[in-house]
Amino acid sequence: MDETITLDELGTHNYKARYTPNDEVNYEIINDIDLTVEVIDNRQIIIPNIIVSDKTYDGTNNIDNDTIIISNLEYNEYTVVSATLTSPNVGQTTAIIVIKLSDSKYQNYVLTDGQQEAEYTVNVNIIPEQIKKPTLVDKEYIYTGEEQTVELNDYNSAKMDITGNKRTSAGEQEVIVSLKNDNYRWEDNTTTSVKLTFKINKAQPTYTVPTGLVVNKGQKLSSIELPENFQWMNPDEIVTSAGEQTFKGKYIPDDINNYKIVKNIDIPVNSIDGKSIIVPNIIVQDKEYDGTNNINFETIDITNIDINDYTIVSAKTTDLNAGVTTAKIKIKLTDEKYTTHMLSNGTQEEEYIINVNIIAQKVKKPTPINKIYLYTEEEQTIELNDFDPNKMSIYGNKRTNPGKQDVIISLINNNYKWEDNSTNNIIYEFTITKIPDGWYDENSNRVYYKRGKKLIGKQKIDNNMYLFNEEGILQT
Repeated sequence: MDETITLDELGTHNYKARYTPNDEVNYEIINDIDLTVEVIDNRQIIIPNIIVSDKTYDGTNNIDNDTIIISNLEYNEYTVVSATLTSPNVGQTTAIIVIKLSDSKYQNYVLTDGQQEAEYTVNVNIIPEQIKKPTLVDKEYIYTGEEQTVELNDYNSAKMDITGNKRTSAGEQEVIVSLKNDNYRWEDNTTTSVKLTFKINKAQPTYTVPTGLVVNKGQKLSSIELPENFQWMNPDEIVTSAGEQTFKGKYIPDDINNYKIVKNIDIPVNSIDGKSIIVPNIIVQDKEYDGTNNINFETIDITNIDINDYTIVSAKTTDLNAGVTTAKIKIKLTDEKYTTHMLSNGTQEEEYIINVNIIAQKVKKPTPINKIYLYTEEEQTIELNDFDPNKMSIYGNKRTNPGKQDVIISLINNNYKWEDNSTNNIIYEFTITKIPDGWYDENSNRVYYKRGKKLIGKQKIDNNMYLFNEEGILQT
């Protein structure tokens, strides 16, 4: 019954109305008339065409509003209330985006559900974050005995994994840096692991240069005993002048894997003008092979030293077999000789390496024993004089059946030769003879063969009893 009604809600509404006739004198006014009013919205529905630019992975569900465009609305006709991803990881996902029309736009347009503000689900592509490849920091690593870690530029542990980045000993190893997962890739658009080389250099050892070294003029540097870990660069160098001078040496640390070998160290030496150096002229006679490396001292001669001025301490060949080889011969000067002379290394005693010829040992040729081999049904072996199985090999020396075969005897190796200086194989004939059963005379003795063997003991022959001794000779 209100005079003014505002219809601002869509839908069907019921109201009370009053009817007032023009002729109120003759007609009544009617109150409380039921009146139904249908309120409709003539505004146009608009479906936003939402476009979201590819998002670079950042680990969050946020979307920058500036990357959202609605192609069928002007920029000032709407606002993005909120925009949230359903997953932050790389790949195709969806975003929940809430759009609100401006008030002026809303007078003539509504969103999909007829409202000024509505929520939409939109596909979004999340692309990997591109990151710099790590590189080695320009730094030299030197062995310290402690574990060291390689230093890298642009390494990010939240986005990368690393192996091989720790090392203690000197040397090289591979450092491998890989992307944490598919949400990242390198700035060159690759995903392959980065491989770098981690190198720890050997450390410089500490040492003290030897002092107080003395040598006789004419001696080799090798005659000077150096402290532990020191060696001469050229131990065979001979000191040719007297006085204070320096020679090149080197220091070899115990741990050469982690410390450098230091070369060309100047080591001071005081050289004094002393004894004369004598280099023995050693001659060794040919040695006959005997299976040992011993050399008879009596076969050794030193032509430039009197026999009374030296002794031979030891003499051994380096090889046992026949042929040209070398021998290590240790010579020692007598104490008297040593007062005026020294050997080539500057000492009283020194070992020398000399060429020696080892000749083949002569052996007798084996010969067959004078014997007749009779068939016995058993295997027989030819008997030989002077056969030595340690120096010779034999073939065909065993036989069972009657007949002939060659027996071949050869030298076992080049360390032997026959007494006539030959080395050819020796061949003999081995014969086994089959004789009939019966009586035979042997050296004026009567014997009886049966099946190739002499009968022994009591035997019955042609119904007569006979007695034979152990040699098969008939006893009377």
